[in-house]
Amino acid sequence: MRAPYPSESAMYPEVTRWLKSFLSARYSSSTVRAFPTPNERLYRALARVGIAEHTLPAEWQSWDVQVDIVGLITNNNSTEIALVECKITRITIAHLSQAIGYSRIVRPRWSLLISPRGVRPNLSRLINAYNRQDILVYSETPRQTPRTLVLARWDVTAQQIDWSSLIPAGALQ
Repeated sequence: MRAPYPSESAMYPEVTRWLKSFLSARYSSSTVRAFPTPNERLYRALARVGIAEHTLPAEWQSWDVQVDIVGLITNNNSTEIALVECKITRITIAHLSQAIGYSRIVRPRWSLLISPRGVRPNLSRLINAYNRQDILVYSETPRQTPRTLVLARWDVTAQQIDWSSLIPAGALQ
């Protein structure tokens, strides 16, 4: 079966447009930006686009990770971050580990791992059949819902995530 994209980077323009639209719909009173950063350290990308340092966590200059796509939701006092990792093969445990690692470091508001081929059956079974959604958690704060990595199939035709494929189900609502 032929891959829907020849490379991960071929997905970036479509996914970046979708991420900006997704974030803009949820944060209409904030400034929203989204851009690919696969070849740039996150802290350098943030400095390059001129995010006011006082709106970021104190440790932002230590974010030495290379994420495929970054979304920024900025208002006067804070900047929330969204991370998206793109894969052209089915999402594996190794992919999940990479994305969880980035998310544990950055603690973004949103973190997604997407692929036009969806999730490998073994990973889906681990999370759903064996109820191991705990492996998706990257940040926990007392008295708040834990932040979890969202896995999704990218719908190539619709140029958005397939909402019925979300793991955990109902995420991003």
